[in-house]
Amino acid sequence: MKKIYIILATIAALVTFSSCEDFLDRQPMTQLSVDTFFASDADFGMAADNLYGNFVRDFSDFWLDFRSDMTAVYGNKSGNRSYSALYDGSMTTSSVSMFWNYTAVRNALLFLDNLSAKGKDICTPANYNLYEGTAYYSLAYTYFKLFQAYESVPLVKEVLSDTDCDIAKSPKEDVWAYALECVDKAINDLPSLGPGERERGRLTKLVALTLKADMTLYASTYYNGALSGASYSDAASAATAALTEADAKGYGLAENFDNLFNCEHQAEADAQKEIIFEKVYLKDVATNTINPQFAFLSMPQPRGYEDAAISPNLVERFQYKDGKTAGKSALYDPKHPWDNMDPRFSEECAYPGKYIEYADGTGFIYNSLSPDSYDADGNVVGPELGEYIFSTADAATIDRNASGYLCYKYWDRQPSYSTAKSYQSFINYRYGELLLMYAEAILNSKGASDEVYSALTKLRARPSVGMPAITAADYPTKESLMQCIMDERVIELMFEGKRYFDNKRWHRMKESLEMRHHIIGVPVKFDSEGNPTEWATSIDLPVSVKDPTKTVTFELPAFDDARINFQLGQSMGDRDYIWPIPQNAIDRSNSGALVQHDIWK
Repeated sequence: MKKIYIILATIAALVTFSSCEDFLDRQPMTQLSVDTFFASDADFGMAADNLYGNFVRDFSDFWLDFRSDMTAVYGNKSGNRSYSALYDGSMTTSSVSMFWNYTAVRNALLFLDNLSAKGKDICTPANYNLYEGTAYYSLAYTYFKLFQAYESVPLVKEVLSDTDCDIAKSPKEDVWAYALECVDKAINDLPSLGPGERERGRLTKLVALTLKADMTLYASTYYNGALSGASYSDAASAATAALTEADAKGYGLAENFDNLFNCEHQAEADAQKEIIFEKVYLKDVATNTINPQFAFLSMPQPRGYEDAAISPNLVERFQYKDGKTAGKSALYDPKHPWDNMDPRFSEECAYPGKYIEYADGTGFIYNSLSPDSYDADGNVVGPELGEYIFSTADAATIDRNASGYLCYKYWDRQPSYSTAKSYQSFINYRYGELLLMYAEAILNSKGASDEVYSALTKLRARPSVGMPAITAADYPTKESLMQCIMDERVIELMFEGKRYFDNKRWHRMKESLEMRHHIIGVPVKFDSEGNPTEWATSIDLPVSVKDPTKTVTFELPAFDDARINFQLGQSMGDRDYIWPIPQNAIDRSNSGALVQHDIWK
């Protein structure tokens, strides 16, 4: 398994040698011989493993969430500026090329050519199918991402020569059809394995089925069921097939939601039962750089990266344990506003007064409302350099927690981020998301049916969550049930890299980007619709780890009618729904065959 994540120089050089796709993705020229390399089953296995780098999502994708309506929009301390261009109005023909990957296309096509020519003579039948399925999965994923981002792109279906590589864009319908053709081939080839049979991070039939469900759900919702092969019925069929395979092979919801994102527990059977596909990291072997993004929870004086400041707009979507939001819940107490909430809230968010425990059993109380830090007894031990919600210090504002909430998901619980090597694995697909895909696809196809209520109820009934059932009494219409699904997706999947394309396919980018992001507030009165009408000016919070009853009063923002905004949102135009063709790819088109989208000219 480890060889998936270790770049083999020989193979990497081999599959990226000179090609006509250079005008799309310029690569260094080499003179390695493909004919002499593919000489054994093991050779094909190594080359197939090398393809994984083209389609396994990693932590760079979570910037798609950090730059959405869930979080601050403007911070750049730790953020990927290419991703921020998607949200801050700065997208240009040179700024968004994250999914422009024709090297991946060439690698897969070159591999398939050699597999077809030699593979049946030297590979076992099972391995032949596995290798072929891997290449087709890579093509399906790559073209799906090109389709999602750019829509109409050059469609390369064979290894081209240096003289015929200057090609124009194909219609989005053709790009989509080819991606769909490739994923169907991958489904046919890849092995049907359960969580106890497969190797972590490896492709299976279920992974390909889930990709197809994802593809068809995106295309059917974005194009309102009008695209061939992506009707609402097609999406429902794809999601049903994936869920049927998952159930038959023993996949299901992990009992403990938090363990899915905790490196100490991700390899355990409970988490593996839910994880369909992941980017695997291993302690002291294959580590990642995610920990610095969550450094605010791992320093002697905890403070916040502004990039990870969660918008209270997201927090307000969470229900309390009676299935109602704050303005309508009998469980809401303004003196203890974060008690009795959906347990996923405390497992994904850091909030004032939350006890944060490290892997070694030590811990501290997080508090974004105070410039001071406290020892285990609750005594003030020093300032936090002004990096807190009310900070105005110039040196701190880029790091400060502008909202009062921080992302807690995927933090590795190490006491010192500067020395710890993180090894959280990044989940690409899991059973919980599959249930949400299924519920939405069935809703679009059949309306508010029993299958939809059942899938959503099952998701919320996870033992560590235990939220009330979703019923027709509470959500009687298709519209109300769709809003429920939208809320469940943002709550269940927050910071898993799904939000940007959800907003895009739902055609709510403008609404999301122009949203007002307000500072943390504790409402004390509500109107008949559950909207806050009066806000608390202070709150008592625990400050002592040793004595939970010891509290101190802290100031809260003074809300006016417009509320206190830390970000007013960004405006966008219709063209921001379709990314521009990268200018460097156009510049390499010697004949001028590849041209920019009209909307970006």
